[in-house]
Amino acid sequence: MIADVFQPMGAKPAPDFILTLADKDITSDIRNRLISLNMVDNGGLSADQLSISLDDSDGLMALPTRGAILELFLGWENSALVGQGKFIVDTVVHSGAPDMIMITARSIDFRGSLNESRTQSYSNATFGEIVQQISTRNGLREPYLSNELAATRIPHVDQTDETDVQFLSRLALANSARVTVKYQRLQFIRPGYGRSPRGEPNPFKTLTRNDGDSHRFELKDRGSYTGVSASWLNTEQPERANSNVQIERTNRLENARVAQHPAARPSNHATTEQQHTSSYMVGKEKQVYHIAKIFSDKETAMRAAKSLFEQLQRGIATFSITLATGQPDLFPETPVKVFGFKEAIDRQLWVVNKVSHTLSNGGFFSNLELNVYIEGIDIATKET
Repeated sequence: MIADVFQPMGAKPAPDFILTLADKDITSDIRNRLISLNMVDNGGLSADQLSISLDDSDGLMALPTRGAILELFLGWENSALVGQGKFIVDTVVHSGAPDMIMITARSIDFRGSLNESRTQSYSNATFGEIVQQISTRNGLREPYLSNELAATRIPHVDQTDETDVQFLSRLALANSARVTVKYQRLQFIRPGYGRSPRGEPNPFKTLTRNDGDSHRFELKDRGSYTGVSASWLNTEQPERANSNVQIERTNRLENARVAQHPAARPSNHATTEQQHTSSYMVGKEKQVYHIAKIFSDKETAMRAAKSLFEQLQRGIATFSITLATGQPDLFPETPVKVFGFKEAIDRQLWVVNKVSHTLSNGGFFSNLELNVYIEGIDIATKET
């Protein structure tokens, strides 16, 4: 048990938390029983997860019911605690001896209507109108998304035998966004830009090497693809044909990209579309990744190329660090500056992609996974 962790030692503050069950504060009931607590914020539709292990050696602990709602606040004594979200109890395990209870709760209720398959078409609607319709039918609160994303015109999109979770994830990805559910509301962010769901810039955090117990930096060979192109049927100027684009095959990236974008494939030879199409390219022409699907309109093709190119840029380098002193105010899309590492690490601006906060007998620490911060990067485009 980690009761001693919450006792102040001299002037050093002790970690603290508040846990509620159905809006009732149960912190005092479990504080001396707590073995470990871990909260993972994935920043996307992979549900955020709260895991709690409790001592039940006296057999007096009541088991929570599946579907019960937990809310967690984390921080340090004598400071304001930071809300980490609401979680729906998904799994309860009792084991022994010694007897203990393990609770897993997630930010999305996968038993609810969000996970029911449906078939529906949306035509001549904005992104915001589609999201509002899905939010309403699932009984969710008002969604959070930027004005720019909300106003994006979607000429036509089909939801064919897909759950709302799957459809929203696909729709967001095609529009350079990522969706999550927090506090019973859909929230959309543009990954890598360090902005809130409403499009407001998040403040930068600064981390030094002294803040961390361990770190890992990885520079990935994504140089084989300097740009992404997408084509659309050009009904206004059918005499214009798609220009030839030289494309180099790179098997490592092909497997990963096709898994996320079944419609995207690289080609190792120059091609000329037989259909009357136009194309849009993001990045540089040296080695281009061509999205094989021919889109029905220019705007959709442009958004698809830009979304895929931004994903490639974010993955050029990754950096992870375990903070010896937990920082509960770090969330996905927090922009970060780091100092005290190698020059290549320090000069790069980062953004939090995933964060995990852990309370145990080892104390309170945070593990961060960072991607490249791409706000302000000058991206060349070309239309042919």
